[in-house]
Amino acid sequence: MLEAIKDVAELEDSASAEESQTRLVALIEDDAEPEALVQRMTETIGLAEATGGTEERFTAIRGFIEALGRRRALVIVFDDVHWGEQTFLDLVEHLADWSRGAPILLLCMARPELLEVRPGWAGGKLNATTVLLEPLSHGECTQLVSNLVGEDELAEEVEARIAAAAEGNPLFVEEMLSMLIDDGVLVREDGRWTATADLSAVPIPPTIHALLAARLDQLGDEERAVIERAAVEGQVFHRGSVEELAGQPLRSKVSEFLGALVRKELIRPDKPMFAGEDSYHFRHLLIRDAAYESVPKKRRAELHERHAAWLEAKAGERAVAYDEIIGYHLEQAFRYRAELGGVDDAGRLLGRRAAEHLGSAGRRAFMRSDAPAGVNLISRAVSMLPPSDPLRVELVPNVRVVQGMNDLSWADRVLTEAVESAATTGDRRLAAHALVQRGLLRLFTESAVTPEELFDASERAIGVFEELGDELGLARAWRLVAQAHYLDRRIGSCADASERALEHARRARDRFEEVEIVEWLVIALLLGPAPADDAISRCRTLLAETADHAPLQAQILGALGHLLAMQGSATEADHDRSQSRSHGRVW
Repeated sequence: MLEAIKDVAELEDSASAEESQTRLVALIEDDAEPEALVQRMTETIGLAEATGGTEERFTAIRGFIEALGRRRALVIVFDDVHWGEQTFLDLVEHLADWSRGAPILLLCMARPELLEVRPGWAGGKLNATTVLLEPLSHGECTQLVSNLVGEDELAEEVEARIAAAAEGNPLFVEEMLSMLIDDGVLVREDGRWTATADLSAVPIPPTIHALLAARLDQLGDEERAVIERAAVEGQVFHRGSVEELAGQPLRSKVSEFLGALVRKELIRPDKPMFAGEDSYHFRHLLIRDAAYESVPKKRRAELHERHAAWLEAKAGERAVAYDEIIGYHLEQAFRYRAELGGVDDAGRLLGRRAAEHLGSAGRRAFMRSDAPAGVNLISRAVSMLPPSDPLRVELVPNVRVVQGMNDLSWADRVLTEAVESAATTGDRRLAAHALVQRGLLRLFTESAVTPEELFDASERAIGVFEELGDELGLARAWRLVAQAHYLDRRIGSCADASERALEHARRARDRFEEVEIVEWLVIALLLGPAPADDAISRCRTLLAETADHAPLQAQILGALGHLLAMQGSATEADHDRSQSRSHGRVW
């Protein structure tokens, strides 16, 4: 979706968030409140820090697309949809189900396995059609061959041989024709393509994968090295990355060989992600896969790590926006190392770096209410860390993460391993974090848990965190105290403990933890013994402090509406409740 919006708006990747938003607002300036619509939409596609709920953000994207469609008919093409995250598929379905009043066509191309996760897309949806692409007939293959050679003629026996070998696969037709030309088996003379050898004797690879591998085998050593390094970045890649991975003396020849690969129809120019860079894409993902799979795993590990370093340096101050991609490449480097010979100290450091990036991306995914992506990223991050690493525990604890995994035992296993490791190594900090996180988990998984047990756990942990100066640990420990008070029906004490937790979360600069705490604090202010005037004043302060987080704004406004109603301020109460609904939440 991000790429689609960028293409429509002609956005440069090097543009700042403010520049991008200005450009997007200009496209729909005739609509009501275009700034608010664009702000919420850019949060969804990653051009701004996300805070809104899923439905709110989907509505914003739909509103933006409908606004574009009202100006002119809009066609949006999504390729390889079968690889889309669940949230992306939900968004596409939302657009198809709810878009009205504008001519919009969504064209989603996917393999049949998409229907395994979206069976409803096979047919029966309103305003939707499913088309199954059948293999080409022999005659259609012959016509495709003729179209590919253009105005030149091709001997009938050549057309027939290629069409027969393709078995209806158009990519096979294209690649077979290219291979015969590369081999010199087909040559152009006097406006006609002719065979220089007996085509019946030319070996035909049995599968498209074998055919692509055969084409790559025909490349020179240096061309082959260039396309293999390009494949490490992915379907789309940058010249600068290839040069960095190629090293000397090949680096100075990379541009030359990329040009040769373009002429051979293996790659094509693309829109660069970074200013001043040349970008390309593989003509088909299978070509990229064939090039990548030909690289030995040991070399893949090295190249992924080096590409991550290149990307981090290239992104500069915007590196946080690339956490997921950087983390992916470090993850690949770590897993190939582990697969080939275990994990040494350097490998463990690599795994931790990968986990830091993936964990950061995962926490931001939860901030924008994208639970499937958050679960995926957090679980991958945790899997690369040894039980003794405190980061492993820090990444797990949020109950929303655990609930999203539909596997509460997963978190319990991680925490149990952390406790055992801490007992072996004497790591008090790790033991304290595990103690607190287990307490938070027990609140949602054990009906028999008592406030006294939670108070005891939090008290023991607070002493350790205070001694070590661990602000994040203190924030979580005091959050556990707050929730224990709530369980004990002492709502005033819950509010007091939440205030202390919030203070530590802000010192730790942990926005994710801060959001969790404010949610509990607002509930305690609404339900607790504090005078309505005091609760209203505190809620208004929190409202000003969380202006960038729509779900929290909705919750606080809803609480304010109820508190004002208690005072008899019906008009103000109705206004705040209305504002709460406009932010996507009903109280």
